[in-house]
Amino acid sequence: MNTQQTAARIFNWCLPILSKASSLLLLLTCILSATLLSGCSDSEENKITTPPLEKKEPDFVYFSDYSQLETIPIWKLRFKPEAPLSDKDYWSEPRIMFVRTIERKENQRRGHPGILSQKLDGTDVRMIIPPEDLVAPENAVMRHPPARSPNNRYIVVSLSSSKEGFYLYKVLFDLQENTREVIAHGGGPPNFIWTEDSENIIFYLDFKMKNYHIPTKTLTDRPMINSSGGTLYLRGNTFIAARKDRLEFSSFEGKLLKTIKLQPLEGNIQIYHNLSQDGNYFYYMGETGRIFDIEQEKVVFSYPDIRYSPTNMIFNLNNNLIFFHKKKVKYVEHNFKTDSYQILAPTSMGEMASIINYPPIYPKAE
Repeated sequence: MNTQQTAARIFNWCLPILSKASSLLLLLTCILSATLLSGCSDSEENKITTPPLEKKEPDFVYFSDYSQLETIPIWKLRFKPEAPLSDKDYWSEPRIMFVRTIERKENQRRGHPGILSQKLDGTDVRMIIPPEDLVAPENAVMRHPPARSPNNRYIVVSLSSSKEGFYLYKVLFDLQENTREVIAHGGGPPNFIWTEDSENIIFYLDFKMKNYHIPTKTLTDRPMINSSGGTLYLRGNTFIAARKDRLEFSSFEGKLLKTIKLQPLEGNIQIYHNLSQDGNYFYYMGETGRIFDIEQEKVVFSYPDIRYSPTNMIFNLNNNLIFFHKKKVKYVEHNFKTDSYQILAPTSMGEMASIINYPPIYPKAE
């Protein structure tokens, strides 16, 4: 076989392979060109993009004013925490401390209480102790009003729980150190009273009078001072006890100093009563609510009907006007000297307990 014939035979054998390779190369070139052309011609509208995530509203909102209570369930509201004791602006004026059930869910039979405070005009509602710290550890129930120390650092509460080892007991909260301590076990309305130095809590426990000293964490007995309904007041070094038809004044050691009759009075006074911070006025209820001037020993104002008489009220320490819930709907201030009312808020957050952050303006015992 000559060289020309051999070359021709090899060429003819390779031709199909070259033809196939060329076709494959052409096909790849066309695909690439089509892809590039398509990419260049697509508009931004036709691009595949991931849809933005739908913004989910939180399950709660922060409390700003009382109008929210008309449209938002209380358990959906969150409250700003109380300012630190070092915040001079926050603690530049008195506040009202109160208790409110705020954790009720749609599937719960009952909620749990928290302790809050607000300015005297009903604004700036803040959380002091939330339910998860107040009662949740033992699934407890609050039986009586809490009491805050004059220096605002401590709050003492009376709780009851079916949990073994607790039942009826008293708990001291140190808001500065963020601690919770059981200081006593026992029943009865405690009527917590603080001494001016915020070091002693005086209260009733199982028909006895006790003194808890915070610096030494000791619980001791005190001379018994009786009061009707477990309501006793301390102004300076003088105890003022509301009895069936009178006020009894006793020394800090328990010695009876004087007695003032409450007149007029049909029957005995009811448990709804309060004493002004300066010790000048006493509010009590018989057939109706009355304000008694202690110095003059006479009634200076009577509510026209028991239906309109406050059952949960406190005196403004600055001017002795009265704060209370009118018909359990509106939070009002009543000037009993002129018999005029001012609505401070369209509704109330809860039961008023006391005025906190007040100066020691009340008189000393002689």
